[in-house]
Amino acid sequence: MARRSSKRRSGRRTQNRNYFALAAMVLLSTSALSAMGYVAYQDMNTVKADLVGCYATPQPKDQTVILVDSSEPRFDAVQSRDLKNAIKAVYDHDLDFNENLKIFTTEKTDIGSIPAPVLEICGSARTTVELEEIGASDASQAFLDRQRQQVFEKTVAPILDQVFAREVDDAQKQDRESPILEQLQNMARLREMHDQGQSRKLIIVSDMIQHTVEMQACSAKGHLPSFAKFQTQPYFKQVRPKNLNGVEATVYLLVRPGLGQGAYSYCTEDELVQFWQDYFDAAGASVTFIRLRDGAYVASDT
Repeated sequence: MARRSSKRRSGRRTQNRNYFALAAMVLLSTSALSAMGYVAYQDMNTVKADLVGCYATPQPKDQTVILVDSSEPRFDAVQSRDLKNAIKAVYDHDLDFNENLKIFTTEKTDIGSIPAPVLEICGSARTTVELEEIGASDASQAFLDRQRQQVFEKTVAPILDQVFAREVDDAQKQDRESPILEQLQNMARLREMHDQGQSRKLIIVSDMIQHTVEMQACSAKGHLPSFAKFQTQPYFKQVRPKNLNGVEATVYLLVRPGLGQGAYSYCTEDELVQFWQDYFDAAGASVTFIRLRDGAYVASDT
């Protein structure tokens, strides 16, 4: 009898130990799952960049749009080098965290009512504080510095090499027309040029010499009138840009040799700059001209 009672008590102790072991396992599993759930919750609530490096934020993004006139004649070797350096400086010094950058060209493959950009990225973070402020995953300063450099080397630089190449395939050549007025009108239609509450910059690389059926500026008499007179002409109604109020424009002006003589007999450099100064004034944009000639660029006060 005593032995049987001892066995029963022993069985109860074994059952109790099994129960406590099972409870401990359940508790540990629950804790592990809770921890995993917390990590997953944290991950779900961490702001992530999209495929072009942009973070979704409540505030509108700053915008930089670059239009490169690819019409013939193209850039010489020194101009190509200087222009790539100029855009690199924009990337290094002016492109803020999460600022959207788009590059468009006027090559045949990119002509349309609103052409597709050949490049779109957002500026990567410069400091860990910038990531913290939008709720993104933290990263070391060394990682951020390396990331920004790698984005330029692997993504931006190859596109700049293509855009500012001295020679392109025949299929891409824009050798019959130079529709800069039409292309600027397209840029002015971009939503990015009209979002209020943020910086909007438009950078143009061009000789700014319009050449279409309707207007052969500098090469045909009377085809580059004063802008005030141009506004009264029917063609202006076709190419009039949408309002560009608040846009900061910069024109890298490729000064063609011989303006005022030969093939460009019907305009001088100053007349050309004045026409475009008045154009941007009328559209509500501020503008700075940077003149590139013989591989050197000189900022103009106009």
